[in-house]
Amino acid sequence: MRLTSEDIFSLNEISLRKDGQRAKHLLRAYSRNISVATTDETLKNDIKSFEDTFDKETFTKYMNALKNLYVVEELNAWNPYFRSKTIVRTKATRHYVDPSIATESLGLSSSGLLKDMMTFGLLFESLAVRDIRVYVVPLGCLRN
Repeated sequence: MRLTSEDIFSLNEISLRKDGQRAKHLLRAYSRNISVATTDETLKNDIKSFEDTFDKETFTKYMNALKNLYVVEELNAWNPYFRSKTIVRTKATRHYVDPSIATESLGLSSSGLLKDMMTFGLLFESLAVRDIRVYVVPLGCLRN
């Protein structure tokens, strides 16, 4: 995948040591948490199962690189009523700009995806969020 071998390291404003495996681990962890409200700590812990060298600063640099390349985007927490005491979501929900990146990162084929309906549902949700954003962002209903 060109994203993990070249693109993520091509940004001048974010200096990263060229380590494609580290980038793959981050994309895989992000993919396992697609359409889910998780913390950065959850992603870092997921990555630690592969490697122990992903410190906070490095993690932040990689996440900023993915955001600057428009690979990932988060759906901010929301509250349905301004006067409500209860906030429905408190953490941002993780999404790729194109959910097919998650299928590639997880090594899923179409037949494999049909065997895991939970993952299929989360990817479908992310796809729906992407499509809805295409329409509502130009209308000013959602900040980009």
